[in-house]
Amino acid sequence: MNSQRTILVVCDVIGATQTINFSGPLAQPVAAGEIALHMVASADLPKAWGETQAAWWRGIGPSVLVLSRYSDGEHQSLIDLAHANGVPVIYHLDDDLLAVPETLGPEKHAHYNQPRRLRDLRAAIEASDLVYASTPYLAERLKVIHRISRPILTAEIACGLDPSILSTHSVRTRPVIGYMATSGHGRDLERMTPGIIEALEAMPDLTFEIFGTLAAPADLRRAYGDRIVHRPAVTDYDAFLATLSSLGWWLGLASLEDTDFNRCKTETKWVEYTCAGIPTVASNIEVYRRCCGADAGVIVPDDSLWGAVILKVLQGRQLRETLARAAQAKARDLYAHDRMRGQLERLFATADVVARARPVVSRPPTSPTPPPGPRPKEYDRWIAAHDGLGETDRARIIAALDRRETPAPLVSVVLLASEAGVPPALVERSLASLHAQIHRRWQVIAPAGSVPAGLQEDPLLVLAPGADLPAGLDAASGEFVTFLEAGDELAPHALFHLVSAAEAAGGKGGADFIYSDEDEIDASAERRRRNPFFKGAWDPDLFLAQDYACRAVLLPRTSALAVAEGAIAPSSVYKLLLRLTGQRGAPRVERLPLVLYHRLAGRETPGAEREAMLQAAQAALAGPAQVEGAGSVRRVIWPLPRKPPRVSLVIPTRDRADLLKTCVESVLTDTDYDDLEVLILDNDSRDPEAVACLEALGRRPKHRVISVPGPFNYSAINNLGVGHATGSVIGLLNNDIRVIEPGWLKAMVAQVVRPEAGAVGALLYYEDYTVQHAGVVLGVGGAASHLFKRQPQTSAGYHDSMLVAHQVSAVTAACMLVRRDTWDAVGGLDEALAVAFNDIDLCLRIGALDKRIVWTPLARLLHLESASRGREESPAKRARLAAEIALMRARWGVLLESDPFFSPNLALNSVDCRPAFPPRYSPPWLRDA
Repeated sequence: MNSQRTILVVCDVIGATQTINFSGPLAQPVAAGEIALHMVASADLPKAWGETQAAWWRGIGPSVLVLSRYSDGEHQSLIDLAHANGVPVIYHLDDDLLAVPETLGPEKHAHYNQPRRLRDLRAAIEASDLVYASTPYLAERLKVIHRISRPILTAEIACGLDPSILSTHSVRTRPVIGYMATSGHGRDLERMTPGIIEALEAMPDLTFEIFGTLAAPADLRRAYGDRIVHRPAVTDYDAFLATLSSLGWWLGLASLEDTDFNRCKTETKWVEYTCAGIPTVASNIEVYRRCCGADAGVIVPDDSLWGAVILKVLQGRQLRETLARAAQAKARDLYAHDRMRGQLERLFATADVVARARPVVSRPPTSPTPPPGPRPKEYDRWIAAHDGLGETDRARIIAALDRRETPAPLVSVVLLASEAGVPPALVERSLASLHAQIHRRWQVIAPAGSVPAGLQEDPLLVLAPGADLPAGLDAASGEFVTFLEAGDELAPHALFHLVSAAEAAGGKGGADFIYSDEDEIDASAERRRRNPFFKGAWDPDLFLAQDYACRAVLLPRTSALAVAEGAIAPSSVYKLLLRLTGQRGAPRVERLPLVLYHRLAGRETPGAEREAMLQAAQAALAGPAQVEGAGSVRRVIWPLPRKPPRVSLVIPTRDRADLLKTCVESVLTDTDYDDLEVLILDNDSRDPEAVACLEALGRRPKHRVISVPGPFNYSAINNLGVGHATGSVIGLLNNDIRVIEPGWLKAMVAQVVRPEAGAVGALLYYEDYTVQHAGVVLGVGGAASHLFKRQPQTSAGYHDSMLVAHQVSAVTAACMLVRRDTWDAVGGLDEALAVAFNDIDLCLRIGALDKRIVWTPLARLLHLESASRGREESPAKRARLAAEIALMRARWGVLLESDPFFSPNLALNSVDCRPAFPPRYSPPWLRDA
């Protein structure tokens, strides 16, 4: 190897992965002085850097940088240093960085699948020169799922084996079987437990031991007492291998479920058993099949045979010795240090070549955040798993219809087609979807002249005497009416579900109308579906901006006829629903979260129709508010009162004069609002610069500095500040907010003074102008999280939701407006929620008063999230966060899992509107079928 090579390995934690990948293979050249190997854990980086990162880098002088299992957001500064010095960067990816399933434990799953962490991971990989993946399957998944474009090299195994540690292994006199496992492997143990019990029952002197952080199951301990042993984990890797060799196990178990995640794994467990001279009995999965062949281990064909295979190996001493010898011989050939060192050298050499070809740029490009919605093929998988109408589902629906004591209601389907210009194939397509309905009692109403002659003999077709909607509805005879634009299709079970929902709502007083989810379908023979629109609950603000509830809508025909006007066209349906809901102070609108309507893809709404919808929305407002834009969405501009109210901005702070000064200066100089006061709540600032800044701010007009000593409690601090406020509108503002547009406060005040509004939130960006807050969705992360984090500034959100004001369940108190009377009505922030979720709790209590929580994109500001408070990393902070989550779940548990403005068809493990596997909804009329 090159005697001048200096290798810097930066990792999340220095552990077994780094030892068996780098320290082991490079041990001999390091000892001989041929290589300098520096391994640093990410938590130790600030201390290691000393005065400057550049000086630290020069002191090491690395010839290659390896980021091993490293996903901290600080990776970019390391990569910048490497690139500036012409040093190649290798990203070493292990299996648990791809995606950790929930079966490995909720805590580990939540940590490894945080959207921010996955974003940082992808950015680090894309900024590196080369990716070193542990297995071919992992490399393939990187390319397919994560769309990693970097060159990927695959090792035979991510292990370097020192032949000197191969043990001849002395077994105990009495039989003992063992399992090495961390706390995330409980599910894998469950798969083997029936077989372990079978072996324990067959051999009364058999002992079962678990070595690691996984606790022995309580039921096994109760049943078998001291025959079930737990041996605690050993953190030092060399001591771990020595302990493993000393345990005297007759065989070691290696269980894995055959999943995408586990197919990415390496055979490390087999290698470690082999080092200790312990024969391996393993699951029938590729990772173990490739190492246990040629008598180097025993594969269990399926989970029902664990007991039989364990007993067979235990009862054959010669078999166990043969397995151990064969495994060690195979390990010497394939995974010896010399071979692994050569593999690393080839990896470094390849990285050198790639780095030399790298364009000279100040910062390498990173992959953009994917847009909201399903990833490629994800919706196909969702349809196959949760939306297909199989024979069982069809039978359940037919059985539900057969159980009816009265005939099902007749549904009149109004075909939205002009008298001329609609291709006959589109009309035929829509009619075919009606004839495929399981609900057989329907008729179709179409304008005279819009249906081709060959289809006019259909006995279920009624030709309206004219092209206006009232005439069409008058010609209909159904109890309910729905609408279908020519070329679009209804799902085969659409009418059944819509009618069932209407009848269920009838038992609760009835519904003005019911709407469902929808997607697009192409014109091909395969009818490929895409772009699902999983909708939230009824939102009058959003409906003014887009006609999101007009498709697959069902309402009583008499109600529709009473308010219908205009031509048989989509704009008339939109106007009809606006007029219908405008007649009630609290319209009764039901959402049905099933994909029942398929829009024809690629069809543009004619300009005349868009203009008609704009006029309909303006007419529905019947006030000074103005509706702008005639595209796919409209924007409602609410006016300020003639005398705008005083706004009291309440800003808690501690030290961090830089943040506070930037915040207050931008509020004062960059905000276009006259009647404004700023209350700065000083929570024990000690930094001299901060103290001087506070003294200076306190002398300014419109500013007051209020001392709030004691432990940090965000709720208590703000409650005290609001007590000093003189404004009729309260603004909660973090000290790390910076104003970037002067009209932000006017836009928020215009919303909050509306009688129906309770609280208003803003569009917040990170410093790089990616989205930090676009409203809050309940249920993500155990309680709540911000929507569309890290989406680019140009993102329109999910189905244009970030372009228009709309209702959400909560908004962040980093920038929130509340009327003083509303604040007093709910009693302010709950001081039991000292740091997190107090704003969510406040919004939910406001919502309980039937007030709207509105998010507006017209107020845009920068937010350096939690900069002064710091990240939730210490044990005390994590414990406090867990307690606050527990309080939220105890108080709002049901609601936290059923955010009304976030479809149950959307996943709660992401903030970018991915499909839920499975959905959190099933139709109540089929639950007992």
